[in-house]
Amino acid sequence: MVDKKIFRVKNFRVFKKLVFIHLTDGSDLGFEGIIFDDNKDFSLVKQLKINSIVKIRGSYQEKNYKKDFVISSLEILSDGENNFLIQKKYHTLDFLRQVPHLRPFTNIFFSVFKIRSCLTMATFKFFDQENFVNVSTPIFTTNDAEGAGDTFSLDPEFFNKQSFLTVSGQLHLEPFAIVFNKVFCFNPAFRSEKSNTQRHLAEFWMLEIEKNFSSKEEMLLNVEKYLDFVAREVLKNCQNELKIIEKIKNIDLINKIEQLKNIKILKVSYLEVLNKLQQLQSEQKIFLDKNFAWGFDFDTEVEKYLVKYLYNPLVFIYDYPKEIKPFYMKLNNDQKTVACFDILLDGIGELVGGSERETDLNLLSSKNLPKNLDWYLNLRKQGSFNSAGYGLGFERLVMYFTGIENIKDVIPFPRSYQNLLF
Repeated sequence: MVDKKIFRVKNFRVFKKLVFIHLTDGSDLGFEGIIFDDNKDFSLVKQLKINSIVKIRGSYQEKNYKKDFVISSLEILSDGENNFLIQKKYHTLDFLRQVPHLRPFTNIFFSVFKIRSCLTMATFKFFDQENFVNVSTPIFTTNDAEGAGDTFSLDPEFFNKQSFLTVSGQLHLEPFAIVFNKVFCFNPAFRSEKSNTQRHLAEFWMLEIEKNFSSKEEMLLNVEKYLDFVAREVLKNCQNELKIIEKIKNIDLINKIEQLKNIKILKVSYLEVLNKLQQLQSEQKIFLDKNFAWGFDFDTEVEKYLVKYLYNPLVFIYDYPKEIKPFYMKLNNDQKTVACFDILLDGIGELVGGSERETDLNLLSSKNLPKNLDWYLNLRKQGSFNSAGYGLGFERLVMYFTGIENIKDVIPFPRSYQNLLF
């Protein structure tokens, strides 16, 4: 017996002697209740609208080997909408992107955002179990982290200096790593790239970790353990949502996520990958328009090729040329490469980027960094030692776990180039 519980009406179907009402309390996609014409509240059903709020009482009854939920009493608490925009029919994701405030009303986006929530909760749970300290790094900053220049500038009069919206919390994590040893942040980040592709957002979420006394190999182990943990959490808590997406998109999503359990990511150096690409190109097989010379920075097209055809489904590529990487990455003994890595994921491309951090104060000082990074240089006098860390693009992780191809469809309110709805 369900005793006077409150539900939202997702939809209803009216027949001559009975009505099926699709009800939900928000905990899942809901269920159908039946009210028969001999019920004193049957006339009320004619007043129902989509998104009406009702209080019902009822019970499950078995009939012809089928269990039905039969409504015994119904009270309408709030009217819904006769012309609700999201009708019970197929809507393209392109259309729904224009009404992001209504996307959660659809089964696919209900499922996507439930899985995203599960991944978020699992992330905090994992790092708590691993004894990491959470740090709330700032949104306003005076540096652009990697120096890429794709930053949103703020009014210089407000802080009386040049300032930006953050592109990364990494630099601010490092002093906390010296003290707490293991830290992480899970914050929004911002890039002003004038690109409107399926992979780009102006506002997105980043998981970033930093650990003192660490190495890139230890970061790899951490990522493997993290992916295994969140995969198990989603498989455990979101089976219904995964099956809904599988049915709508006709994909084998659950088995794809199963691959991340007990994952061992293949390790391969930048030079090895470059040599392989050069070989395949010389055989006239791939990318005849690209120059795979030393220093080539793998683009999205190449990254997706690598994990689809050569190193499926995950690969850890390490030791890139120093010329194409930021100032804070540790210079290797060969003086040509830095102790960094990217982790590429099938269908996504780059999921994780990280490195060991340069601790040589003289080397960092020789790079003529801007004055506003003096505090960062000063850290090298305060006990920083073999620090390492990484950043993981959270929306890209959600894309993998939901099978969604466009990054704008895995964040509740997407902000991208020339697109800012409410």
